[in-house]
Amino acid sequence: MRTTTTVATVTLGLLLLAAPARAEQGSLADRCPVYVEQLEEARDSLSNSDRTSAVKALRLAQEALRECIRIEAEIEGLPTMLAGRQGAAERA
Repeated sequence: MRTTTTVATVTLGLLLLAAPARAEQGSLADRCPVYVEQLEEARDSLSNSDRTSAVKALRLAQEALRECIRIEAEIEGLPTMLAGRQGAAERA
């Protein structure tokens, strides 16, 4: 539990350090449109009472956000800790 908190804190810190550079690149919607599209799809599914499709869209949105963060980290030369978490999620 403590390791998870530490990883989350370090990740947040790294993202905050990179925030000025990302601010120049535009909003999250501009940098990661697939994430936003999946969130909109999830919202539409929920408005139609289709929870199964909403959950699927939210999972796809989460994957898209992870990919965007990974790409931004690579561009800025920052280590990404999400790769290890993603592998653990795939094994579960």
